[in-house]
Amino acid sequence: MKDNKASILLNVGFDNYIFIDQIIAIIDFSSTIAKNIVRTARLDKGPRSVINLTKGKRTFSLLILKGDKYVLSTIPRKQLSRRLGALMDPKHVSMTENSGKPKEATQSEPNN
Repeated sequence: MKDNKASILLNVGFDNYIFIDQIIAIIDFSSTIAKNIVRTARLDKGPRSVINLTKGKRTFSLLILKGDKYVLSTIPRKQLSRRLGALMDPKHVSMTENSGKPKEATQSEPNN
C-alpha cells in the first residue's frame, strides 16, 4: 500500500490547510510555554516564522511545524487532534468515483 501521508491536508481554520507530515506538535495556546515559544520565535527568528491564521479571533492552539515554523489557530487543540486522527485513519481517505470529493468521516464518540 502506498503511503499518501505527505499529500494529506489538515484544516486549521478559516479554510487554511497544513500538510500533516509537517506537524511536529499541537499545543494549547493558553499554556505559558506556548506563549513563550511564540514570543521567542518572533524575536529570534523573525516575524515570518510565526504564521497567524486567526483573523483577529482568539487563539486556541499553536502548531509547531518542521523548519522552525509556528502556526496560530482558532481551532482548539483537542479538535485539531481529533481531525488529525481521523485523517490518519486509512478508512477516511477514500474518494468517490463520480464526484472526486472525499467521503465524510464518520466518528462515533462515547456519550459521557
